[in-house]
Amino acid sequence: MIQGVIFDMDGVLVDTETFYTERRGIFLAKHGISQGDGTQFVGSNEKAIWEALVPDDEILREKLKLEYRKTWTEDPIPFGKLLNPQVKMVFQALKEKGLKVGIASSSVGYERPCFIVSSRISGL
Repeated sequence: MIQGVIFDMDGVLVDTETFYTERRGIFLAKHGISQGDGTQFVGSNEKAIWEALVPDDEILREKLKLEYRKTWTEDPIPFGKLLNPQVKMVFQALKEKGLKVGIASSSVGYERPCFIVSSRISGL
């Protein structure tokens, strides 16, 4: 018997990939680094992305990664705007059936709670 459903956050519940690609591209351009169209990183994780972007210089890679993380507070993810419009309806239907909902993500740990609060799905 099914007791719950686990959803991936990025790309399923919320369309963050375009946002991540654009924000990362702007940052990288300021440092003379190209990510191409960025689609090669869709579904990837932060560690793998930075290793691909700066493969031969671990010190520079870590420096840029830390600097990039600072931009997250300046340009937070607008989860409410990026929310898949069917999420609330689906979560409500699952709640009515007595099913638990889990949210999985390879994103930084604090993003799940931010997503839940800013997209107003808490309690569903």
